[in-house]
Amino acid sequence: MEYMGIEESLKYLVNSVVEIKNEILELNMKISLKAFTLKEIAAGFGYKPQTLRCNPWKIPNYGKPDEGKNPGKWFYSTIKNWYAIPEDERRKKWEEMSSQERRNAMR
Repeated sequence: MEYMGIEESLKYLVNSVVEIKNEILELNMKISLKAFTLKEIAAGFGYKPQTLRCNPWKIPNYGKPDEGKNPGKWFYSTIKNWYAIPEDERRKKWEEMSSQERRNAMR
């Protein structure tokens, strides 16, 4: 390996960091545009899909998908924002909803 002076080494490191940053931004854009199914969301959190179905407060927007019906799909941003809300708050809101509100939420 060829010897580099301090200045060249710093330039190399800065360029490497910039490349890595650009790759991360590119990957984040791809993830943000992807829509995930209930099965994929469950797998991502280590649950079985049935666990989410039995606990609607664990499903983003209480089951109302961002797109599609069978299977419904949720965007990464929706999932991220949903799980930023503490589970006990989501569950409490679910329990306070009327039967009609629950049915509407899951459509």
